[in-house]
Parts: sequence; C-alpha cells; structure tokens
Amino acid sequence: MATEKKAMLAASEEDSAPSAGSADEMNTTDLATEGETKAPEKKTAVRKRKAPVPSEGTSADDSTNKPKKGKKVREAEEENDAASDSSSMEDAISSLEIEGGRIIDENDLGEDIDEIRHKTAFYYPTVAKASRIVRQEMYEGDKDFRREGSDQKTLSPGALRKAEYLELSLAANGNKILTGEVVGVANADTNGNENASTVMAEISYGHDTFLIYIPSYLFFDYPIKQHESAQDKEEIKTRMAKYIGAEIKFCVAYVSEKDGIAYGDRLKACAMRAKRHYIMPENPKSKNGLPKFFTDCIAEGTVIYTAKQCIIVDVGGADVKITVDELDYSYIKDARELYAVGDAIRIKIMEVMEEKVTKYDNKYTLIKVTGSVKRLKKDARPELFAQFKEGGIYKGQIIEIIETGIFVKLKGKYDCLVAPPKYGATPVIGQTRQVRVTTKDPDKLRISGIFISV
Repeated sequence: MATEKKAMLAASEEDSAPSAGSADEMNTTDLATEGETKAPEKKTAVRKRKAPVPSEGTSADDSTNKPKKGKKVREAEEENDAASDSSSMEDAISSLEIEGGRIIDENDLGEDIDEIRHKTAFYYPTVAKASRIVRQEMYEGDKDFRREGSDQKTLSPGALRKAEYLELSLAANGNKILTGEVVGVANADTNGNENASTVMAEISYGHDTFLIYIPSYLFFDYPIKQHESAQDKEEIKTRMAKYIGAEIKFCVAYVSEKDGIAYGDRLKACAMRAKRHYIMPENPKSKNGLPKFFTDCIAEGTVIYTAKQCIIVDVGGADVKITVDELDYSYIKDARELYAVGDAIRIKIMEVMEEKVTKYDNKYTLIKVTGSVKRLKKDARPELFAQFKEGGIYKGQIIEIIETGIFVKLKGKYDCLVAPPKYGATPVIGQTRQVRVTTKDPDKLRISGIFISV
C-alpha cells in the first residue's frame, strides 16, 4: 500500500500530460493554441461537448485534440518548432524571386486546390494563429520609431505585419468587407490540374505584408463544371487578367498568421452588398420601403472590367455587363476607347434579378442586373435619319470594316452599313468615300448603301 501511495503521489506532482482520449472526451471549450495551454487544475464535474468531426482532407484543430503537456515537454517542442520554422522560412525565401516589385514563387502558390477549397469553405475556421514562439520571432522589434530629423512615427516591418494580421483576422471573424486592388493572376495548383478553379487573382491590400489571393470561382460567377479543360483554364485566366488595376471589395475567407497568406471571397462581399442595396429598404422608416437600387432607377458605379465588346460595372455589389450596343446610339468600334478600369459611370438599371448560386460547399444569393448607358442620353437618330433620302449620294468616312460590311459615318453624323465593293480600290479605315443610300429601315433606324465611283 505504501508503495502504491508513493507512486500516486509522484504521479500527481509531475506536470505530465494525460493520455489522449476519444473526441467525445475532449472539452472543446478550451481553444488555447499550442504554447499557451493552461496550468492543470483540480478535476471537477464538467459538461463535455462533442468535438467537431473534421472534414475530408482536413485535420482536426491541434488545440482541441491534443492533450495538455508538461512544462518541460512544451519547452522542448517549442524549441524544435522554432528551429524547423526558421529553416523552413529560410528555404522558402531562397526559392522566391522579385518580379515587378512583388514576391512571386517560381512554383506559383504550390498549394493543392482541394486544400484551398477546404480553407475557403464556410465551415472551415477562418483564422490560423501562429504559436507563441513563432509570433515572437515574426514580431521581434515591432516598435514604432522616428526617422532622423522627423517627428513622425514610422512602423517597423514587424509592426506593419502584426497590424495587418489583426485587420485581416478581425475582418475574417466579423464578416467585414475590405477593399483591395487586383495586381496579378496566379496559378494555385502545381499538380497538373487543368480545372479553371485553380486560377487565382492576386490582391494588393494595405502594406502588402500578406499575400492575398481570391480563387476564380470566388471572384466572379461562372459554371465550374463547364470549365475543366486546359483551354477553359486559359479562358478564365485571360478574363481575370482584364480585372488587373480594378479596385474590388472582398471578404477574408482564411488567413494564416505564420505563412503570411490569406484567401479572399469576392462573391460573399457582392452578396452582402447586394442585399443591402437591392433587397433591404434604403430607409426602413419610409412608407414605400424601396431599396437604394431598383428597376428604371439611375445608379452610379465603377468600371472594373473592359473589353472590346463590353464593360462590367460594379454597382452596389452587382456586376453589370454593358455591351457596346447599350453604351451609345452610334456605332462603337471598341469600348476600351471610351472607358478604362476605375472610371466612374452613371447607368440606368433596366432589370434586377435574384439568383442563388453554389460554389462547392458555399452558397450565395447574388443580384443580376442589366443596365444601359445610352438610355440616359437623348436619341438624336430620328431627326438625323430623316435627313438622308433613299437614292441620295452623300460623303462619308470609313470608321470600321467587318465581315458583313463597312461602317461609314455619313456627313459625320449617321452610321451607314455599306456592302463590300466587288470592284475598285480596297476600302481603308479613315478613307473618305461617296455612298449612295439604297435602303432605310424606319423601325430599327438603320441605313444601308453602296460605294459609288467618282
């Protein structure tokens, strides 16, 4: 008996970790991270909760599934972690090269796309905190200082990184919408995956102490299952590249303090903004209860995408695609000659539709809007149309050549589609030619003609 009592006494005095039990025996209310475990307390009756079962491809949180460890054991493990973290960080830095002022990994992100899908899913924890030892190394010397001859305080690199991590983690936990700029396009998967979902937008935010990426399927809405080939991947990459330079709104889906990387979710930000501007009443106390934007209203937005045949405008969380036909009543050769990314623009909202979309495990309610710019202008075509008579001959300038014909601006006022000539000189853009009007369509206000020889 004495021997047993001595053994029990020695065991109780040692600050050793208990053996790992099943998930049902873990108390999930203790969310302390590694290196911050609490001192052992007397055993008391506690209502125990069932620990969450990790999703396929992910592991359970170490802080909830690992048993408490003794002080000496913890210190030894932290020293080993610090050594491995230091060497791994040095290896990572040596494999990076500077390009255009940004750090770009030679192997792109080098992270499996399935892992990124888990991290950006709504059910996955949004913040991954670093251990105490790693934080001490990262934020060493994170004090404010003053440059010589200046009274203004300047933040050290460690202080900037710490402040930015706090901003990103608070935004992740509080569903706060942030603003960043699209500065590049990256590829997430190095395993030969040709799915378009592996394409990422690189976002510049704050002081750029964190690398922030938004997967294409969380950047804009497109059918993922219809974009699984290498050609589709290049199409999405080309499309996303046209957003470079645009200022966009996004939510933080996941941030890792240790790795200095975060993944954003633009669709979530769009859904939150659209609900506030298109669904909820702008003034709850108003009798009509209308939202800020609705059909036939005039709205202001920002151009975030330009192409030859269309532009896309961000209006209150809705991506409004406006084709060249709705930009002006006259012929437009290239929309990029009129608008650039970042331009403020006024449009007339023609139709508002609510659409529910699913991106893997995430579900969103988005607002689809059709809009027009030319509907805000006076249509001068009816008056000008009457000035041109069938059979009349008028001087005009060639403004565009397409497969179906040649566009000529008659008298510098009205567009006329001329049939390609079978004989004579080859038409050239900018050339002045004489045109005979052959037909007029009063319903569509269109004029057709042919070139005549002088």
